[in-house]
Amino acid sequence: MMDNEHEVQTGNLFSEDTPKMPEGYYSGDKPNLNLPAFVEQHIKSRPYSTNEDYGIDSFSEPINAQREYDIFNMHAYWSKKAHEAIEQYIEHYTQPGDLVLDQFCGSGGTALSALSLGRKAIAIDRSPAATFISNGFCSSTDLPKLNEEYARLMQKVSSPISELYNSNCHICGSKAIIHYQVYSMTFQCLKCLRKTPLARCTPVDNSSNAYYCPYCGDIIKTSQEKTGYQLIET
Repeated sequence: MMDNEHEVQTGNLFSEDTPKMPEGYYSGDKPNLNLPAFVEQHIKSRPYSTNEDYGIDSFSEPINAQREYDIFNMHAYWSKKAHEAIEQYIEHYTQPGDLVLDQFCGSGGTALSALSLGRKAIAIDRSPAATFISNGFCSSTDLPKLNEEYARLMQKVSSPISELYNSNCHICGSKAIIHYQVYSMTFQCLKCLRKTPLARCTPVDNSSNAYYCPYCGDIIKTSQEKTGYQLIET
């Protein structure tokens, strides 16, 4: 057991060296040597003075944006914001041809939105994963080549995928491939003692931590002890 004072831990937290990045890829504490020239070229094409009066009112319009569309769902990222929302800010505060800087770029949503609206963009992040994902989002793609590589990859992995994810359709009984499964935490109602998955319960006044038991109507709270997980959708 550890004492009240934290014991000193020795050794290196990382057991392996950081993988070497591809040529022309910059991450972590490695400076992008091409960045100064990129900014200077932009300034030459769009000269500006620090004495200019910017004069843009604060953005105060309601934001309505969808979060379910192909490019948004292409790669998961926990802090990702809807591109439509970002675009509204960019259109309000900048003009076409302006340079947009995002020094905490995450998955690259700001840079992608800026480019789609005719702006230029600089995306920076300390995380190698973030800059790698951003680069993928913001780079043009040869679609025929991508489809060719996808077909080649699927041909290579189709057999092991079938072995791992083969199932039977619960409706018609024919063979099927599992694309995803959804599990829900289960709780025991303190009144009727029935166990139920949280996904089958109705929230109390849109609450995220209190639900009605579907059997007796008593309240189940997520602070209660969890009894397990149950498959609810596949």
